[in-house]
Amino acid sequence: MNETGTSQETELFYRRLAEPFTIGGQDVDPRLWLAILIPVLLLGIGYVIWMYRKDTQSIRWYWATFLATLRIGVYLILGYLFLMPAKQLIEKTEKKSRVVMLVDVSPSITEVSDEKRDGSKPASARATRLQKIIDLLTDEKVALLKKLMETNPVAIYRFGGRAEEEPTLLTPESKPLDRDAWMAWAKLDFKPWVLEPLSENGQKLVKETSVWQADAAGDASWALTWLRQPPRAAIPAGLNEDDQKALEKRRAALNTRVEIARQIVESTNIPGSALTVLNREVNNMLQGLIVLSDGRSNRGSESTLQELTDRAKRDGVPVFTIAVGEDRPRIEIRITDVQAPSLTPPDEAFKVYVEADGIGLADRESTVTLELYSPGAETPVHSLTSPIRFTPGEPPHGQAEFVIDPSTLPESLRSKETMFKDLVEGEWRLQARIPRDDREDFEGKEHLSDPITRLQVLKAPLRVLLVASGPGKDFQFLRTLLVRENDRAELSIYLQNDGGRANEIAMDIDRTRVLNRFPDRINEKSDPKEDPEQKFYNLSRYDVILAFDPDWSVFTANQLQLLERWTDQGGGLIFVAGPICTSQLARTDEIDRLRPLLDILPVMPGDNVLASVRRSTKEPWRLVFPGVSPDTDFLKLDEAKDGPLAGWESFFTGKEGAADAANTPVMRGIFNFYPVQSVKKGASVIATFTDPDARGQDQKEPPFLVSMPVKQGRTVFIGSSEVWRLRSYSRAYYERFWLKLLRYASAGNRKKSTRRGRLLMSKEFTARSYIRLQAQLVDPSLQPLPDTATPKITITRLDVEGDQVVPKVYQMSARKSADAWSGMFQRQILADSKDFPPGDYKLELEIPDSTDTLTERFRIKDSNPELDDTQPDFATLRLMASDVEAVASRIEDKAFVESLRKEQKHGDSSKLAYSIVDRSGIEKIPACMRMEKRINLTRGPIEDLWDKGPTLPSSWTESFTDQPVTISTFLLIAVAMLSVEWLTRKLLRLA
Repeated sequence: MNETGTSQETELFYRRLAEPFTIGGQDVDPRLWLAILIPVLLLGIGYVIWMYRKDTQSIRWYWATFLATLRIGVYLILGYLFLMPAKQLIEKTEKKSRVVMLVDVSPSITEVSDEKRDGSKPASARATRLQKIIDLLTDEKVALLKKLMETNPVAIYRFGGRAEEEPTLLTPESKPLDRDAWMAWAKLDFKPWVLEPLSENGQKLVKETSVWQADAAGDASWALTWLRQPPRAAIPAGLNEDDQKALEKRRAALNTRVEIARQIVESTNIPGSALTVLNREVNNMLQGLIVLSDGRSNRGSESTLQELTDRAKRDGVPVFTIAVGEDRPRIEIRITDVQAPSLTPPDEAFKVYVEADGIGLADRESTVTLELYSPGAETPVHSLTSPIRFTPGEPPHGQAEFVIDPSTLPESLRSKETMFKDLVEGEWRLQARIPRDDREDFEGKEHLSDPITRLQVLKAPLRVLLVASGPGKDFQFLRTLLVRENDRAELSIYLQNDGGRANEIAMDIDRTRVLNRFPDRINEKSDPKEDPEQKFYNLSRYDVILAFDPDWSVFTANQLQLLERWTDQGGGLIFVAGPICTSQLARTDEIDRLRPLLDILPVMPGDNVLASVRRSTKEPWRLVFPGVSPDTDFLKLDEAKDGPLAGWESFFTGKEGAADAANTPVMRGIFNFYPVQSVKKGASVIATFTDPDARGQDQKEPPFLVSMPVKQGRTVFIGSSEVWRLRSYSRAYYERFWLKLLRYASAGNRKKSTRRGRLLMSKEFTARSYIRLQAQLVDPSLQPLPDTATPKITITRLDVEGDQVVPKVYQMSARKSADAWSGMFQRQILADSKDFPPGDYKLELEIPDSTDTLTERFRIKDSNPELDDTQPDFATLRLMASDVEAVASRIEDKAFVESLRKEQKHGDSSKLAYSIVDRSGIEKIPACMRMEKRINLTRGPIEDLWDKGPTLPSSWTESFTDQPVTISTFLLIAVAMLSVEWLTRKLLRLA
């Protein structure tokens, strides 16, 4: 209660005049009795005066006056008794209005700082939101509490998930709290509360006990530990009786208080807490409700907020809000991926892609630094930089591309054994760095990719199986190349002519590598007991198969099925069509047996014998390359020139870079092609044959070079065995084309990086929230995948072992929007505690019709509603605040009211909503309060006075009653006065 004084007084009154009476069923004003009594008394007094005036003829006047006075006194006593005099004890209580302040003490206030983590201050030196609140409460210039207490006491409640039960009441007589005391109060320190009712000596004795743990913070852990101590240890023997009872009472209530404190700090419910306090305090002449918070609730509902504002308006209680925190836009840079091949030869350039999100940085640029760690190096040995631009999206995303070319790196990073031409072999590590944005809330100076990307630089020669129905020019030139480049390729040969089948030909390679049949088994395990003559009949020993118009009729059904399975598992097949045997693939009687092969080829070959197109093969024709992309690096024949097709124009026309290349006469080119019925879905037409006479009914240029991913492998179709013509112009062009094409086809086994997609997802999620991810995926020609595709994702937990690791598989769906289709797919997965307990996870996304996989690691952490989202919600605080009009009628200074309306303008209305940095505005809050007093009278029982008097001895009354008999004092006096009058009259008459 707001008690400012209590007093007691006794009130005398007349019951006859206080209690109405009824006549004819109607209440009558009791003052009617006075209208009857007064005339009767006056009549009686007049009669007495007349009578004794007459008696003066026989007695002296002074005796007549004495006797008249006695008689009139009796009449007055009887009139007084008729009014029934009584008395009543009245307790008078004076109540004063109050102001209530709610202070948010949830973790989003006590543990969060709005100062940027830019490294200029250690974490301990950054002021928390709570410290800013305490700064306000202790600011002597603003003197908010002092000015409020000039008119009203202030009741301060702590709140979070709920409000505490009892407030801290501050009055002008209260001892001011310093910063340490406020901090202990806000941190829910139980020690001051336990000691509060004890005397100074009692507090000293309790503090001296060993179980008090004077150096420990008085948090919930301490409180529960102290409660577990036996009473004799917690309650010192020297306490006086009052202190002992008070301490025992606090111990009994401490457990409940700890539970309330736990509910306060586990969440935030601003409208619910404010409504509870308003309902509790509304009858205390509440002058205002002041809420200090960041506005962020993780419990409660909009209906509660509406109920609060309605109740406050109905009861005339203005709500003031003081917002804590900074509502600044979210700026965040995240390095989401560093893509690099897991294995690369030391003599080849390779590409590294750094993917990064720039939240709040759409259309802005930054710089990416890629640091290279050579094998065994503890510090970076070289670094490259590249700009990155964050293109708009959700979130904005950017990609930086780096080309790691051994020829351009410092000599110290290259091997002496290769005359400083090749990279040093071993495990290299790559780490990307992006500087922090000036507006970003980030501790370090740079963002680092984590974990560090690792790749092996090894001379891992390509394992090639060369298959041909006969030793054509391309076969012979390529065999010679691969035999010579034995450090870059391990060659096995299956030649299908008579000599090859009889194993009677010399091929300048180990004779065990010259096969007389196609491999007929797959065995990934190494068997030391394996027959050396048979080990190369195992498809697992090859990365790529290069087939020049082979005779498919000699392949068994098992061999074809093994070829399909080997390709699915990452093998590469390059099929060069020819005029002799390729037509077998178009024969209807062979389709069932050849189905495994036809399923993995990128095209459905036609029949060159039955082909409707008849054309001359005497002129060379150029190729055009509609499917050129960053992945088709094998098309770049001249490394010394720019452009993805460098060298081809020189081959065709001898004029590289001609302005009108399409109309320049062709000097060299391709003379023939093999017709195809169709190109498979998912295949990419990289090159087409340009002879107009070669076009079919659809008038399209026939495909010449087609590629298609097959699960983890890849197949390539070449429409003619005429690549040897490149060699006639430039041996380097020829060799570069084949070596790169072989590596391209074997990408499934060599795990090259991809540019066919980017995965957009956070690296950290909270338990019981949704794992939301998006992926932008493109086909081999870098066009968006069709929206009918269903990319598959696999999630595996990393921080457990054994049978518990069960990958979970999900499918993504197209993310439709009003804009043009861009290849965006999405999926959201609930991270429930059963399937996704807190820990580290790996997500793998398989790009459809591709050997490529996007990988991302992420972590699921325990949810913390208070700290997962600490962005202030000023909009809610403005909705909660009352309009300025709620206090306008209280303030006599109309100029002050008008200035308040202008300063507190928020949109279309003026609100009593402030920011904690707006000290000049907060200073005006006390002027909006007024003081009210209310006097409450508490009446005790009524005590009648008219029948008060002595009690007769029981011996006098026992004959007729066993109850005490009291004779009214007033009645005795009246009887006595009448007796004196009567006796005197008799005596005077006798005299």
